[in-house]
Amino acid sequence: MAEDGRPYFLLIGSHDQDFSVNKLKVAGVRYRRKSLYSEPENWGKIVQILEDPSLRAAIVKLTGNIFCYVVRSQYEGISQRLFEALGKKPHLVMVHSSVLDGAVEEPESLLGQGEDPYDRETYMEYVRRTYLEPPDAETRENVLGILARHVSLTPYVTNAEMVTLAGSFIDDHERNLLFRSYVPAGRLYASEADDAGWAKFDQAGRVQYCRRSCL
Repeated sequence: MAEDGRPYFLLIGSHDQDFSVNKLKVAGVRYRRKSLYSEPENWGKIVQILEDPSLRAAIVKLTGNIFCYVVRSQYEGISQRLFEALGKKPHLVMVHSSVLDGAVEEPESLLGQGEDPYDRETYMEYVRRTYLEPPDAETRENVLGILARHVSLTPYVTNAEMVTLAGSFIDDHERNLLFRSYVPAGRLYASEADDAGWAKFDQAGRVQYCRRSCL
């Protein structure tokens, strides 16, 4: 908990490399990291952190294995509390596409261009077991039903995409972004927003409107 009341981020995942941790470190932004690969008691501690008024936002990565944790009898009550508390905070909940659609992916699909694991064979087996093994259909539907009541999910395909999503989320909340809407370039009000300094273009040529609070 943040006893001094200074704002911080919560990262819920297995490893720092799941998120844009370097971005937080360079910016001097405080963060805490917790793992859901743990006992229900630890999930209860995560709920306490999520209820901390000093918590600015949470970034979460859910895997197929975590879906299986959620439906275990000993996690039933605490998982409901956790996702309810998470939904009350600004959040980014990332889930690999194979977990969402039930398709078994090859580990190579998770790698971004140019990535070269230290021990590729061991790494690929780890990726397959931890990230790409989808839950059974009943588990997936049950967990997605729980999540839909409380949080929004963001799918990703590669590690590089996951880190980019996390970095963009951190940037938005560091700039006090309140909301973002998208208008295709060339459509009504796109040029007006750009001229007013309220917009920027993404790689798809869309205009991103960013309404910020006064700094």
